[in-house]
This record gives sequence, structure tokens and C-alpha cells, in this order.
Amino acid sequence: MQQMMFGDLEIPSAGRVRWLWPRAPMQPSSIRGHSLVLQWFDVKEYPICRRVRGVPDRPRKDEEPEDVQRAVQRIEAMVKALEVEGLPRHRILLGGFGMGGALALKTVLQSRTPFAGGVICSAWLPCQEELEDRLREGGITTELLWCHGARDGVVEPTLAAEQAKMLKEVGAQLQFQLYPEMQFELSAEPLSAVRGFMVKCLALEEPS
Repeated sequence: MQQMMFGDLEIPSAGRVRWLWPRAPMQPSSIRGHSLVLQWFDVKEYPICRRVRGVPDRPRKDEEPEDVQRAVQRIEAMVKALEVEGLPRHRILLGGFGMGGALALKTVLQSRTPFAGGVICSAWLPCQEELEDRLREGGITTELLWCHGARDGVVEPTLAAEQAKMLKEVGAQLQFQLYPEMQFELSAEPLSAVRGFMVKCLALEEPS
């Protein structure tokens, strides 16, 4: 899915840009009766929100920190393999959509060494409370772009805005862009923003 959405980005100096599309493992899904699906970590319930409306309202069941951490470790292993090849972390940009964006954000925030940048589209920060204190102590050194639809019914825009605000308060260089007509998707406007962000973070040369 990530490749379908981001693969058509026209990035200048494309010969110097290497794209990697990690594939999520097959795992039991709680919301699909424990059927095996491709997912980085188990999502307990949708939509992704702060509180589930009902009588009475209740907190949403968050993801399991250990489950999310295993996914982060998978991405970290790939990043370290690139570093062994000679590609420094500050030249690697992580990004994703939905769960992929949530994993990219979590991985970037936990890294002690900055990445070139982080792109988060229609996503969220899983297990926020587990990470928030550490972020306040250590700060955030990777620049972030967060694109979200105001009509997103999968990841509530209010939660995304709250989490983006928290990240800014702890020192993140974060651009949060809310698109009024966008749902859980990537339209041309945010894709253009992603392209510009990548060009800047990777210091790519625009064609003359």
C-alpha cells in the first residue's frame, strides 16, 4: 500500500535516491477475529481516537507497547543494515501511511541519532504515554512532516492534532498540515508537500 501511494513521487536526482518498501509480517488481528493479516502490530480497535463514544464514553484500547516495540526493532534492523553498507542515518528518511506512518513516527522518536526526516500520513503515535516522558527529557532532533485529512474516519483528526501539538511542545520540528476535504487517503496536495519535504531534507537538486 505504501508503495502504491508514494511510488509515483517525482523526486529529482532519482538516481541518487534508493527506495525501500518493508513488508509487514503476517500476524493475528484482534479486530478480524484473530485471522492472519499483514500488519506491523496489532490494533485493538478502530477508529484510532482518544475516547470511544458510548454510554458511557470510555478510553480506547491502546496498542501493546511490546508489540509496537517489536515492529520498531524490525525497522531498526533494516536501518542498521543500511548503516553497515555505509549509508549514515542522517541520510535516511522514514515515512509511511496509516500503520506504516505510526511505525515510522515511533521509530524516529525513539532513535538517539537523527534521521534525515520523518513523513507521517494519516497516522498516529501509538503508546504515547509510554514515550512522552522520555521525549520531554531528551528532545527530538529529526524534522517531521505530518499530513492528515480533516475528514479521516480511521484516525481521528482531533487525536492527530493533539499528538502533533504535544510533539511541538517537547521541541519537535514538526509541520502539521490538515487538509479540509481529505479522508483516510493521500491526495495530490499532501503528496506535493511530501515531495517538497523530501527534497529539502535530502538536499536534492531540482531540475533546471
